[in-house]
Amino acid sequence: MKNLKKLLLVFLSIWFVEPTTFAQSNANVIGSKYTIASKVLGTDKEIQVYLPDTYQTSKEKYSVLYVIDGQWYFPLSVGVQHMLTQFKGASVTPKFIIVSIVNANMRQRYRLLVGQKAKYQQFIAQELIPMVEGKFRTTKERFLFGWQFAGSFALRVAGTNPTLFNACFAADPYPLMTKFDTDVKDLYDALPQIKQVNNLLCFYVGEHGETVTEGANYLNDFLVKTKAKQKGMQWVHQDLAGEEHRSTPFAALYRGLKRYYHNYPELVLHSFAEYKQKGGLEYIRNYYKERAKRFGFGPEVKEWTLFTLLRSAARANQLEQFQQLMKDFESEDFINKVRIQRALSVLSFYMRNQQPASALKYYRELEKKNANSARLHNAMGDAYLALNDKAKAKVCYKKAVELGTAQKDRRLPTYKKNLAKADGSK
Repeated sequence: MKNLKKLLLVFLSIWFVEPTTFAQSNANVIGSKYTIASKVLGTDKEIQVYLPDTYQTSKEKYSVLYVIDGQWYFPLSVGVQHMLTQFKGASVTPKFIIVSIVNANMRQRYRLLVGQKAKYQQFIAQELIPMVEGKFRTTKERFLFGWQFAGSFALRVAGTNPTLFNACFAADPYPLMTKFDTDVKDLYDALPQIKQVNNLLCFYVGEHGETVTEGANYLNDFLVKTKAKQKGMQWVHQDLAGEEHRSTPFAALYRGLKRYYHNYPELVLHSFAEYKQKGGLEYIRNYYKERAKRFGFGPEVKEWTLFTLLRSAARANQLEQFQQLMKDFESEDFINKVRIQRALSVLSFYMRNQQPASALKYYRELEKKNANSARLHNAMGDAYLALNDKAKAKVCYKKAVELGTAQKDRRLPTYKKNLAKADGSK
């Protein structure tokens, strides 16, 4: 009985032990909040601002993404930017400032985006943008994003004030037809009056939204009918398979920004067919010239573009295509431009296809700048051995072993094995 009581006391002491306490952590804050005393709206308006992590350490100027409904989409837009720019040297877009407009509640949101859209647009143009561009380093390149009513509003802004934003991204925009909202007439009255612009409209539509789809189709047809492209207006109208009304904002913002910055990343072509269809090496050179002109990069063709094309031909085991690409890329000095590891990876395709003489031609070129590469000397030994020149193969393998030993190369056992093979021993 006493033992049972002891067990009960132990059990109760465990059961009623105080839970682990955690030290209070600092708040996880994204960006900064500001308040604008709007004379246009007759009320204070809260905005949120996110500055790129490079803003404080540089003198660089940044484009600005304006996000309607910051109470929902401010964190989302910051996340999208990080996804687009997270890999140094392989960013899809440059970094940009994010400014979101907070709508305090659904009633206020509806009133501003539907009942007072002209005033709301005036607030953005006359109060918000001047405040942002007066306080922060900006390029004057601006984008506007909105979902649902805010998407329709963003497109209205693009039509009635086409020089205010360089691009507008709309997710499931509604309404876009006068039968749903007579005020949409402003957009369709304004579009034919545009004389010459250089901006982009992107409107993306999710599944199962019949009225949204109908409106987006109507706008697309109207832009075609009024020959908007001839006036410099570009647009993307796309259905988002697998996305429903509430999930469209991420896809629309990500795709819209990627489309606007379509020639910012290093070019990647996925097949020889795509390479030929787009115009071959001339297309690649023009891409980099336009990229340099727009973003200030150097105009030279990047080795990653050439390497990925050769790699795709090798993976598809298309020797003829591979040989054509190697011939085309000689004028770009590809073999000396590419990293040694990538060059050897590409040239191994010649060896797998019993083309040692072709491989050796490029190995010799590589040797001029990579004389201390054990892996290169081993590859040269393989080529000479395939050509039945054991004497030269032995010289190359010896050099590979010598360098591999000094450099503690993990492939050293392979180099030694190849040297033994060239010696005629086991």
